[in-house]
Amino acid sequence: MMKILDRKSKTFIEEKIYGQKAVEWIHGASPWQRLVCTLACRAPVFSWVYGAWQKLPHTKAKIASFIRDYEVDAGEFASSPDQFGSFNEFFIRRLKKEARPIAGGSACMPADGRYTFFENVDEASSFWIKGSKWDLKRLLGSRELAERFCGGSAVLARLAPPDYHRFHF
Repeated sequence: MMKILDRKSKTFIEEKIYGQKAVEWIHGASPWQRLVCTLACRAPVFSWVYGAWQKLPHTKAKIASFIRDYEVDAGEFASSPDQFGSFNEFFIRRLKKEARPIAGGSACMPADGRYTFFENVDEASSFWIKGSKWDLKRLLGSRELAERFCGGSAVLARLAPPDYHRFHF
C-alpha cells in the first residue's frame, strides 16, 4: 500500500500498488536493490520489455483479478473483459461513449487520475514526478516562464494502474 496525504483532511489514505512486492524489492534498502532500480527500472529498455511482455496472450489471465482487486467498473468497457487478448489490450481498453460525459460550462479533467490542486502554485515549491523531484522552473524549462506563473493556480495529475489509459472524446 502507498500512503497518500489528503491535504484537505490532513489524513493519509492508503492506495493499492500494482506489483507491490516487486516495487518494494526494487526500492529496498540494499545497495544491490538500489543499483537494479537505478540501472534497469529507469532505462527505456525496461519499459519496452515489460510492455512487450504484457502484450503476450498468457497475461490475459490476470485481468479478472485486476478488475476485482482495483474495483475497476467493467460496465464502462466497450468490450467484455473476456474479449481482451492480453493484459495490454485491457490496459488500453476503450470505454463506452457514455462512460465519461463532458459537463457543459465546467472545467473538465483531461484524464482519469488522482489530482492535486494548488490555488497558488507557490504552495507547490517542489513535487515528485516519476521518482524525480521537480519545481516549476524545471517543469517549464525556464526561470522567466516560471516567474510569470508565480501566484497562479496549478493542477497535478497522477495516473495510477487502475485508471483509464486512453484519450476519450
